[in-house]
Amino acid sequence: MRKAGVEPNVYTYNLLIKALCQNDRVGAARRMLDEMARKGCRPDEVSHTTIISALCKLDRLDEARGILAEMTPVGASYNAVVHALCGQFRMREVFLVVDEMVHRGLRPDTVAYTSIVGAFCKARELRMACAILARMVTEGCVPNVQTFTVLVKGFFDDGKVHDALGMWNWMVAEGWAPSTISYNVLIRGLCHIGDLKRALFVFSCMGKSDCLPDVRTYSTLIDGFSKAGDLDVAMSIWNDMTNAGCKPNVVVYTNMVDVLCKKVMFDQAENLIDKMSLENCPPNTLTFNTLIRSLCDLGRAGRALNVFHGMRRYGCPPNDRTYNELLHGLFREGNCEDALRMLTEMLNHGFELSLVSYNTTISGLCQMRMIKEAMILLGRMIIQGIQPDAFTFNAIIHAYCKEGNVRAAAWMLGRMDAVNCPRNIVAYTSLMSGLCSQHKLDDAMVYLLKMLYEGICPNEATWNVLVRGIFTHLGTIGPMHLIDHIIEDL
Repeated sequence: MRKAGVEPNVYTYNLLIKALCQNDRVGAARRMLDEMARKGCRPDEVSHTTIISALCKLDRLDEARGILAEMTPVGASYNAVVHALCGQFRMREVFLVVDEMVHRGLRPDTVAYTSIVGAFCKARELRMACAILARMVTEGCVPNVQTFTVLVKGFFDDGKVHDALGMWNWMVAEGWAPSTISYNVLIRGLCHIGDLKRALFVFSCMGKSDCLPDVRTYSTLIDGFSKAGDLDVAMSIWNDMTNAGCKPNVVVYTNMVDVLCKKVMFDQAENLIDKMSLENCPPNTLTFNTLIRSLCDLGRAGRALNVFHGMRRYGCPPNDRTYNELLHGLFREGNCEDALRMLTEMLNHGFELSLVSYNTTISGLCQMRMIKEAMILLGRMIIQGIQPDAFTFNAIIHAYCKEGNVRAAAWMLGRMDAVNCPRNIVAYTSLMSGLCSQHKLDDAMVYLLKMLYEGICPNEATWNVLVRGIFTHLGTIGPMHLIDHIIEDL
């Protein structure tokens, strides 16, 4: 350009600055500003704002504020800094920047105020968000659809449904047409509180307006109806989506895999996963975990294992949840060999066993009466610094009682104190059941008193164990008097 005798103008420089900033070369962009000054080409607000926005994106806010102080003040540059500071909830600095704006003859506009309102909403400080809205209106700054939308979301997130709907009605009354994002926020909030009927009505209103639903709209509704068990409506929304030409993303596909699994349509679920790759929307690990979990829950761990082996064909590596679901399913079906093989593979691939992994394996080993192996695993768990919980101890106590070793079960109950694990109703009931089965009613009653002393109330299962033990071993004469006596003492 210069060889041709043509000097770049401010527009040309701005294009170069934008390109450099997009590639995170902010230092080079700032040097371009210096070159502009040397060449007698005065940078404009676009030049400065582009660099300020890039610095904010890179979390170099002090540099951004330095440039802001040197340039002729413009609202867009200040808005970039305000937005970045709000993103980090540095509200004291936000208000200092706002004061600086006013001092330099600028007024915060709707964009700046919306960033501030959004920050307070995200922090669940709705009182402050509303105070900023009131200040905004007082200063003659009109809130727009984005302002109202962040407030609607904030109220929903804070559980204030009435206020969220009131804010929506105010927005409509002010003449603002809701955007797709606004509708999505409202539909998501309604689905979250289980008001699916109203969510569906809002969805129908979108169709009557110029605001078309997008992939997030459909995804939210499908997920909401799926979780509520209304699978036919979820399927209907999926059909509406495909008929409208809205291309599903991996989230929607995964939700639909979940719907099909809940309808026990596993062939269709696998076909949908195959279709995802053909539609250039490859499944992710969560998609496969959804299918594997459902298969394991319905006692089809063998098929889940086949799905697992096919994951890598799609470039999807299993995660710890994948392995835990399979461990649970295989142990539950008594397939100890494949379960232990899966555990070995998990360790070989560098996964650390979590509390869930340990509990699943210990419980599975106990079900297979491999208590010695379960105890070895418990020891390894403690050595690794993973705190066993009540589920861990309950599984082992129950297993010891089933094999008649109530002394070991009682010892395990005592060990719960040693690792600061509170004893619970399940552990006590399992031990009392084991004692009753060995005619040790007096010992069972001692543990009943211990349980009561610790503030643990017996439940129906506890009483069933004791009554069954009393009737089995003492006959039907006298026990009713004993039971009445126990109840009177409670």
